Amino acid sequence: MPREISDIKNFIEICRRKDASSARIKRSKKTSAIKFK
Repeated sequence: MPREISDIKNFIEICRRKDASSARIKRSKKTSAIKFK
């Protein structure tokens, strides 16, 4: 399941894992949210 992450440090930790296949950065007007599968 894709999960939304708002904390950048948490995002970088998860991106280093081998089971992270893709990431998508969604930019909105108020905040930027990052989703990955």
